[in-house]
Amino acid sequence: MKPSKRTARNVRKMTRSLADAASTTLKGGELVVASGRVIAERAALGVAAFIDPANADHAEFARMGPEKMTAFSAAAAVLQRRAGAFVGQMARFAGDEAMIALRVTGELALCRSPADLLALNNRVALAWLGRAFAQSVTLGALAVGASGAAMAPVHRAATGNARRLRR
Repeated sequence: MKPSKRTARNVRKMTRSLADAASTTLKGGELVVASGRVIAERAALGVAAFIDPANADHAEFARMGPEKMTAFSAAAAVLQRRAGAFVGQMARFAGDEAMIALRVTGELALCRSPADLLALNNRVALAWLGRAFAQSVTLGALAVGASGAAMAPVHRAATGNARRLRR
């Protein structure tokens, strides 16, 4: 791939990753606020239940455990799927690097002078730096996307509870 195309692709990936990171950060803030509201409301319900157990909101108390299990199970499932993509991408990178190492070994055998060897060394080192940067951008994008996707079910549950309990 030409360097200009690779650079453009990396810039697009970085831009998407930054947008994903910003969205995840905002959702994280919403999750913190919603969780605080839910905890406060449920603590008040707990105090009320302690004072008058007969009139306690048993439905709300029964909802607490299952909703957490559902949200965190969904988050774990997302992370498991995304981990497979992450490992697959790393395996592709490792395979590509092995093929490049074989090709470079052949090119080393063709070097006839120290100048040829130095030129090959410089070309290989610069190419490796470019690939390492591109690979880190790709893996970073996968990680950022996974964190936002894993937070989504927990965010939905907490913000939904905050809205429902505010009524």
